Amino acid sequence: IAVGISSMTGDQIRFGLECARVVREESQAAIVWGGIHPSLLPEQTARHDLVDYVVAGEGEYAFADLVECLGKGSVPDGIPGVFAMRDGTVHGTRPTSYLDLAGLPEIPFELIDVEPYICRRPDIGSERYFEVCTSRGCPHKCGFCYIENVHGSCWRALEADVAVDHIKAMVKRFGLDCISFREDNFFVNRKRVEAIAQRLVDDRVGIKWAASCRINYFDRYTQEFVNLLRESGCVLMTFGVESGSNRVLDFIQKGISVDMVHRVAEKVKTAGIRGTYHFMGGFPSETPAEFLDTCRLIDSLSHLGPEVIVREMSIFAPYPGVSLIPEC
Repeated sequence: IAVGISSMTGDQIRFGLECARVVREESQAAIVWGGIHPSLLPEQTARHDLVDYVVAGEGEYAFADLVECLGKGSVPDGIPGVFAMRDGTVHGTRPTSYLDLAGLPEIPFELIDVEPYICRRPDIGSERYFEVCTSRGCPHKCGFCYIENVHGSCWRALEADVAVDHIKAMVKRFGLDCISFREDNFFVNRKRVEAIAQRLVDDRVGIKWAASCRINYFDRYTQEFVNLLRESGCVLMTFGVESGSNRVLDFIQKGISVDMVHRVAEKVKTAGIRGTYHFMGGFPSETPAEFLDTCRLIDSLSHLGPEVIVREMSIFAPYPGVSLIPEC
């Protein structure tokens, strides 16, 4: 009935088009595009010859409703978030609200072989590592980020007890020893994170866990809270630093400073938690000197010890409509 293709802005579009071309040549299935780029530019995406429908935004219900219509042979019309070309014109409307995560049905893992998605992470001592998602969105407005345009800066999360019950069920079902909170911003609500960590301790779940955190959040965390994170199993924290220039950090609306980065790196190291730090280069208006400031910060972090991980520097990706390039 339908083949779904999800794409971010960049090379994924080219690869997605190659897949769509095969689908068009080999079947009668509808080609449905979703993900970040189609959500940012649904009308433009829907005009392409290798696109039959676009699902903009969260697709759990919209895609299901679309497939149901296709299965009945009816014209999908009026489904919020679904765009399509008809009579030379793109028809469709964006959703006016965001999904309640607690209301979503359980993921039917029985429909796939989950084992290929469970991996080893020797760097953190894990043999069975898996990703979970207990929240969506982020209230911050970093100038390079697509989240505001896709989620409207609307952060939503499962209640702490619901999240832990979900984690425990996953650990039991798949024999996991480590989970990663693969989320836009897991640490938005400190009290919620504290409740999750305390339940993991009280229930003796006995797993390791990893998550991403903002530098300015971790900078203000008390030692007591950091100790609780470590006791509950936190072994890895990932931080988006982006630049070693305070001018660039202000320009991209990151809300952090280079001094914060140094303090957090020492704090994470002292807590016995591995820290991973990500950087970007090629921002609009960034000078060669400011790029070298980033290189120097990377160098200083790298010398803190083997438990400090600095990933390769990414190139700024100009997502359509982000505040750094509003003309897109």
